[in-house]
Amino acid sequence: MKIKLLHILITTLLVIGFTELYSQSYLISDGGTITTCSGTIYDSGGAGGSYGNNEDYVITICGDMAGATMTLEFTEFDVESATYDNLTIYDGPNTASPTIIIDAGSSSLDGQIIEGASDCLTLEWHTDGSVTYAGFAAIISCGFPCQDYTIDIVSTNPPQSDPADSLWVNVCQGADVTFTAQGTYPNNNTDYSQSDASTHWYWMIIDESGQTDIDGVGMNELTYTFDNPGGYHINLMSEDANGCSQIITDPWRVRASLSPTFVGTDGVGGCPGTTMDLTGLWQVEPWVLEIPEVAFVEVCFEDVVGVDQEHCFTHNAFAPGQFITAAADVESICMNMEHSYTGDLDIWIECPNGQTSMLFEQACGSTYFGEPDNNDDCNPGVGYQYCWTMSAPSQMADNCNSGSSMAAGDYQPVEDFSSLIGCPLNGEWCIHFLDNLGLDDGNVFTVELHFADYLIPGSDNMWTYTTDIDPAYVFWTGENIDTDVDGVATVSPTTSGDLDYTFSVVDEFGCQYDTVIQITVLPADDPTCCTMPDTDAWEDDHVCTNTYTFSATIDAGNTGTWTVVSGPGNVSWTNQDSPNAIATVDAWGAYEFQWAEQNATPTCTDTDNVIVEFYPVPTT
Repeated sequence: MKIKLLHILITTLLVIGFTELYSQSYLISDGGTITTCSGTIYDSGGAGGSYGNNEDYVITICGDMAGATMTLEFTEFDVESATYDNLTIYDGPNTASPTIIIDAGSSSLDGQIIEGASDCLTLEWHTDGSVTYAGFAAIISCGFPCQDYTIDIVSTNPPQSDPADSLWVNVCQGADVTFTAQGTYPNNNTDYSQSDASTHWYWMIIDESGQTDIDGVGMNELTYTFDNPGGYHINLMSEDANGCSQIITDPWRVRASLSPTFVGTDGVGGCPGTTMDLTGLWQVEPWVLEIPEVAFVEVCFEDVVGVDQEHCFTHNAFAPGQFITAAADVESICMNMEHSYTGDLDIWIECPNGQTSMLFEQACGSTYFGEPDNNDDCNPGVGYQYCWTMSAPSQMADNCNSGSSMAAGDYQPVEDFSSLIGCPLNGEWCIHFLDNLGLDDGNVFTVELHFADYLIPGSDNMWTYTTDIDPAYVFWTGENIDTDVDGVATVSPTTSGDLDYTFSVVDEFGCQYDTVIQITVLPADDPTCCTMPDTDAWEDDHVCTNTYTFSATIDAGNTGTWTVVSGPGNVSWTNQDSPNAIATVDAWGAYEFQWAEQNATPTCTDTDNVIVEFYPVPTT
């Protein structure tokens, strides 16, 4: 599978010019050799003018600091297309030295920093016989060769998870993790001082929504809050005091706990004191990070002269620490687009760490991209598919078709993809468009970034994980829980009303999640809650006395009482509410008594009657 970009956002950036004040200015037309580590080198027109026609100049700039190398920072570069006017830069004291930049034209060096490996840089400048532009300006400086060093994340709080070499930190959502990095500087003070305090640290936290960058000098410790569930890549780059960069060889990962769902968790209510069942269920869906497909997004780059317009997209599904290590790692960069005038457009790509590669530099004049709509209203024309790849036989500039469309197909980029070596695969990639003439807007319909197949994570090493929950770590809380095993509980609440019970689970990261259910406990006097007593007042009887002791039955927990239904006289009681109450009568004859047994409430009462006959003691 090829990698295809996912375009999310296009923003327009205004390039703001600025002026530097330095002690000395030099013109390329001065020629000869300059010995300095400061100042600004201009074209022949100087700071305020344009260069001239038919110019051919060579100048050499050498540093005045022993052991230092030469650097040029181009703050302005506005020249005619390289076909006509161009600048070549050599790494050394003359034009026989190794070439760093060959025939740079248009705006290709604007904002670029050119670093030599020696103490001299030689500039060779050529212009044709017509059309001049503002020219260029470059700040001269010297620096020392990089002193090798390494960086690493040496500890985290909380500590890394098992196994000890996992480079994973498992946390709950909302938890803070503190990362501590450290540099090792074996060549410190050879030419300059190195330390953690003077190093500029660049932290990159990458998740499925994009990349967060945090940096600062001396910031070798970072505390970050992982609010959302899912996986995070933690990458770290650095620049020492001399601007020499390093990146950790083994990026870390943070796995934030995944929220379970509790579908099916429920309970059944009932009557007070009865047994009720609660059932707790949980599910955790695996988290998976996938490489996005092509996004078919129509984007207009407006007819604004000299403004860098971007078309950006984010990759974050590659393995941590994957970088471009060879030009062949980038198979192609493709766009489906239309624009009416190829002679006014520059196109280049920028990778997540800021490195760039020029794809197309204004050429071919009135040749079209696709079948354009010539109005400046962003109405789309018909896009053609153009791909820049190192395997193509020629550049677009070799295939001009004035007054007609550039044929769809594969073309070599202006700049070799080796300029992208060292770019991280994860992060934000941007396609830049620079319209140099006010002739027409254009539309891009798709953008694709194709990496070599061997860089693409396969299904067996795509990043996916889940947070398991052991049934031994699930539990209920609430009133009168009798049993609780593997999420199934029995309860016997005595309080009537709507009662809350909380079901909790604890995952393998030690993170607790809860859900609350409500069960209804009926009032004790609800008819459905009555267990009617089986009342027994005992058998009818007769006695030869005026007192009688009853022998009724009663269930445990119930209450009862005796009353007189009928009889010839009055009755007095001893322990009238006892099943073994004693009745005393004041007149002989038959009496009917009733025993009423109650289970909790008056509505749950049963009765039974008994007849007792009272006779006097016979005389002989």
